Amino acid sequence: MTAAGSWQEELLAAAAMAPRERPRARSALNRLADFAAGRGLPPSPECLLDYDVIEAFCVAGLAGRASSTRGTYRSVLYQLAAPVHGQPGCRGTPFAGARSPAPYSPAERAALAAAARAQRGPASRASALAMVVFGIGAGLRPGELARLRGSHVTRRGDGGKAPGIEAALASPAGRRRPLPVRAVLTALLCLALDDRPLFLTDATRLLFCQLSGTSRALLGVTGTAAGRRGFLAAYRRLRYCFHAILPVMDPSALPKNRRLSEHDLQARARKMTPAQARAAARDRLEDFLNSLLEASISVLDDDERAASDGSAGLDATPVPLFSRGPSRRAGLCASDPDGGWYVREGDHRERQDNKGKPLRKIYWALEASIVTMARLPGAIPGCPNLAAALALARPGEDPGGTGARLLASVAARGHKAGYLGFDRAYTAALPERFHLPARALGYSPVMDYRAGQLGIQAHTGGAILVEGSWYCPALPEPLITATTDLRAKTNHP
Repeated sequence: MTAAGSWQEELLAAAAMAPRERPRARSALNRLADFAAGRGLPPSPECLLDYDVIEAFCVAGLAGRASSTRGTYRSVLYQLAAPVHGQPGCRGTPFAGARSPAPYSPAERAALAAAARAQRGPASRASALAMVVFGIGAGLRPGELARLRGSHVTRRGDGGKAPGIEAALASPAGRRRPLPVRAVLTALLCLALDDRPLFLTDATRLLFCQLSGTSRALLGVTGTAAGRRGFLAAYRRLRYCFHAILPVMDPSALPKNRRLSEHDLQARARKMTPAQARAAARDRLEDFLNSLLEASISVLDDDERAASDGSAGLDATPVPLFSRGPSRRAGLCASDPDGGWYVREGDHRERQDNKGKPLRKIYWALEASIVTMARLPGAIPGCPNLAAALALARPGEDPGGTGARLLASVAARGHKAGYLGFDRAYTAALPERFHLPARALGYSPVMDYRAGQLGIQAHTGGAILVEGSWYCPALPEPLITATTDLRAKTNHP
């Protein structure tokens, strides 16, 4: 038995599954290992069972298989990956679901609806009608119907985010919230579309003073704001709802708006493991941000989508915070402790150079990693270069892993993969954290090296690695030093 086979058998032996399910799980692991071997991924459980690698395998490795088969492979591999990487976050499948069953005839639909209405009691009738509606209209299967919940159903036009936030804020105790989440998000969106400041006072004025009664009823807004006291009361309602939304999407466990000592900061922080913090950032904040970006992409027509070849650019930029950094002299932390010192040089987090000299252009900020659409040099513009994915993190905190997570989000939403341009911050990332996942998703990296990294970088079995690609050892010297000569402007035709 090979070393790869040994860890696979150990993983299957420790998995909580019935004996009859183990052959299917073994087959899924073998297919995943073959897929990874073809793309140069190391045969280890930590790499192969990474959730992003599994997503890439379901999209590219099972491209010709039925949707139900791909879903089975995905669920089996997710079950095996949980002991290695923890429970996965809630994410949609990056491929279409299984085909719906054949539609019922009109007579069959009428008979089923009549049987549902004949049930005793309002609750029984509602459950039966829901089963008929989603079984016939949506084509859900019995297992999917059993797992269906009210929060899974959204109104067309809500963007799918307001109901999820409403579900997270729901509480059986206390009185009903005076303002729906959908109304607050809609008001902020209208202000952004009108190029107006995103102030809560402007959102209050829009909802309670400028919208018609029909529009307010559609958003679930009751009452108007007449006079100063009425406006302040309406503003209090909107501000309360807005500040209730923030903790749902905020992955941080640290207290804000207080300059505390390190001891007090740790004492007031919510108890949250690093895995829970990463899941909150991925499943709430990043999912919300990327859904907003996807809404701007969804308005592209077919010709504009076809004009894009999948090329993209990846970079990070600082988002300065309205907070001073921590003070060593006073022994106090920043009032926004989620930030970090952003430095323009290096990996954006070292405050001194290699000689110990303090660096300039330092911000107390978050780092926004952004994936944007791009086109090849000289290509005719046929599609706008829109932002496709966004993530916020501390400066220099795992840029490779954040970039790979963003690329996986873009691929999961069905976008093509082409050339990927990025700077040296990602060139220096660990292969298993960025380069290998990016290639597994179908991207072709276009990167830059420092002067000391040019030319021959490694060799094995006689082959030489020249600036990221393997070549025959007989490669002429002018080709090996071509980039060095170009930068020095000494190359000759």
